[in-house]
Amino acid sequence: MLIKIVLIVWLLLLFAQDMRWRAVYWWMYPVLTILLILDRLSGVSSLTMMVDTSWNLAFLSVQFLLLSVYFRFKYKRWTNLTHEHIGWGDILFLLCLGCYLPPINYLFFYMLSLGSILMFSLFVIALKRRSWKIPLAGLQAMILAVVLIANLRATDWDLSKTEWFFSYLEK
Repeated sequence: MLIKIVLIVWLLLLFAQDMRWRAVYWWMYPVLTILLILDRLSGVSSLTMMVDTSWNLAFLSVQFLLLSVYFRFKYKRWTNLTHEHIGWGDILFLLCLGCYLPPINYLFFYMLSLGSILMFSLFVIALKRRSWKIPLAGLQAMILAVVLIANLRATDWDLSKTEWFFSYLEK
């Protein structure tokens, strides 16, 4: 319980830092990874966590490969994704998150958080009438913190396990 509270506070600090400076200190990610791993290991075996992490990292690798191919055809040359399209902090956050969530929950969180951030960003752009540099890692950290707070109060689901997802499908 204490680890989860520290984790939520850490995610909120990451959110605040990314919103204010559009950058996060690099050392916050290793600490985040340690907190995520400690929290996950309190509920599953290390073997399960390693297998889940491998699947998540494989998914992320395919995602970035497809994104690279897309920009290759769009710009008719190979481009560095971290130069203009996605920040290192965003990549590091997704890698950290891959150590925590089971693959189904990772995909679920990934898609829902990106969709929510897209809608929020379109709203901000419409209000400001100009482009906006999206603090992806910070916004995803905020969404994860909210989900973890809800997870503290919930008795019938646990974000670090997939049973809730399958029981929901059976209903």
